[in-house]
Amino acid sequence: MVVVAAAATAAIAAVVVVVVVVVVVVVVVVVVVVAAAAAAAVAQVLSVLTAAGAAAAVAIAVAVVVVVVVVVVVVVVVAVVVVVVVVVVVVVVVVVVVVVVVAEKLNLKTFKYKLNACVIKLSCLLAMY
Repeated sequence: MVVVAAAATAAIAAVVVVVVVVVVVVVVVVVVVVAAAAAAAVAQVLSVLTAAGAAAAVAIAVAVVVVVVVVVVVVVVVAVVVVVVVVVVVVVVVVVVVVVVVAEKLNLKTFKYKLNACVIKLSCLLAMY
């Protein structure tokens, strides 16, 4: 059972690494795409509005930059939340695996059944999230 717990922990760690890498890649791609789109929009606005007035062009450019910053911040916050949720789930699963291993070693079957019911409820809650 200890070998199973170690294998489960290793598998969970691998999943966490994959999720973190995917989240980081998505954040980088979104930031690059948004920055490129914003740069193109600013260049176009500046070329159109140069004749209309420098003040208007600068105001629109500032507004575009603010929107880009807000989008990037939102994407980063969502990425951080995803990583935190994954880490919390991993910690809970590792703790449950360790407790189940200890319960089996101590032959605490009643405790193990209660713990399994708790894990099922936790899985349902996470599925709803």
